[in-house]
Amino acid sequence: MMSLTKRGSSLILVTLIMASIVVIVFGTHRLTLVQFNQSVRDEDKNFAYYAAKAGIEDGLARFRHSRDAETPEGKVHRFDVTTGHNYGEVDETASIRQVGGYNPAHQYYDLKINFKTSSIGFNEINEFTNNPGPGTLAKDDTLQLSGFPLPESGQSNYLRYRFNTNNCSDGLVQIQQLREQSEQGQVLYEQRTVEIPRGTIDSADEGGNLFIAGSENLTVTLRMRAYHCAVEYQFYLTRGAQSDQWNGLKFDGLKTFITATGYFGQTKKTLVAEVDRNTGRLISIYDFNIYSGEGSISP
Repeated sequence: MMSLTKRGSSLILVTLIMASIVVIVFGTHRLTLVQFNQSVRDEDKNFAYYAAKAGIEDGLARFRHSRDAETPEGKVHRFDVTTGHNYGEVDETASIRQVGGYNPAHQYYDLKINFKTSSIGFNEINEFTNNPGPGTLAKDDTLQLSGFPLPESGQSNYLRYRFNTNNCSDGLVQIQQLREQSEQGQVLYEQRTVEIPRGTIDSADEGGNLFIAGSENLTVTLRMRAYHCAVEYQFYLTRGAQSDQWNGLKFDGLKTFITATGYFGQTKKTLVAEVDRNTGRLISIYDFNIYSGEGSISP
C-alpha cells in the first residue's frame, strides 16, 4: 500500500514538472515571436524612414532650383526608390498599393510641396481663420513675395495690404514690383512708397490696392522694405483697387512645406520640412510614424 502511494505521488510530480516545462517552452516561443515581429516592424520602419528622407531631399532640391516649386493641389509626386521608376503626379488619395507593379519589398515615397496661403493676417474675415496671423517686418529688413497666380479670364488681381506701426510716428514702407508682360516679353519695374504717420494704413481705404496681375501682366516678385521703424503687415488678393472682397486665389505664404511619406512593407513614415522662403533656411523637420493604416498623415 505504501509503495502504491509513493508511485502515485511520483506520477503527480512528474506531471507537474512536464506541465511546467510545456508552459515555459510555449511562453518562451511566444516571447520569441513577439520579439521577432517587433524587430521586423522596426526594420520596416527604418526602410520607410529612409524612403521619406529621400523624398525630403528631392523636395529641397526642387526648392533650390525654383523658389516657387510646388505640386498641384490634390496631387503628390510618386517615386520608387528601389528601381528609380518615376510615377509622376498622382492623386494624393490613391493608395500606394494601386501603383502598377507594386512590390511591398520596394521603397516608395509620395512628395507634396506647397507654399501658398489665402491670406497673411486679416483673420477677422471668416474665410481666413486657419491662415497665418499678421507678420512683422523689422526696420531696414526686406520682405519678398512671389508665386502670384494668373487672374481668371477678364479679371485682374490686386493685393490689399494693411500696415501698422503701433506707436511709431514716421513709419514708411517702400514697395518694389517686377512685372512681366507676356506678349512683349518685357519686365516692368514700379515702385510705391507708403507713408504711415501713426497707427494703421489700409490700402482699400487709402491710395488703392496694389495691382498684381491682369490679362497680359503678372507680378513676378514683390519686395517691401521698412524704414524708420518696424511694421506689422497683412495681405490678401482682391479683384479691384478699392475692393475688400477676397477673390478666392492664393499667393506666397512665406514658408514652403515639403511633405514626404515613405513606404515599405506594411509601414509608412512621414516627414515634413519647413523652409523659410525669404532666407532659404531649413527651419525644422517634423517626423512621425503610422503603421499600416489608411488614416490621415497630416501633422
